[in-house]
Amino acid sequence: MTMIECDKHGPNEATFVCSHILETLRTKTPRGFNWDFDEEGGIQAFCDSCWNATDEEWLEISADTCRMICLGCLKDAAAINGFEFDPEPYRNAEGKA
Repeated sequence: MTMIECDKHGPNEATFVCSHILETLRTKTPRGFNWDFDEEGGIQAFCDSCWNATDEEWLEISADTCRMICLGCLKDAAAINGFEFDPEPYRNAEGKA
């Protein structure tokens, strides 16, 4: 688990999101919230548009759209989308999915 320092939440777990999730945090406008664990057990989340992108579309936009935010900010974005986000029940003893 990678830790980062967040101005709002302090030391916290790093997560990877699409830039549209950041826009949700800035504007408080829901854009959908879809999450999963990556191959290493890290949390990643995407708006509806990115989540539904084809593999080809994602290859074209992923380099420009992926961002890192803390878990606390991710929970804030989930709440804006009407979703209570808690990944802990899905992790094993090593902290992975």
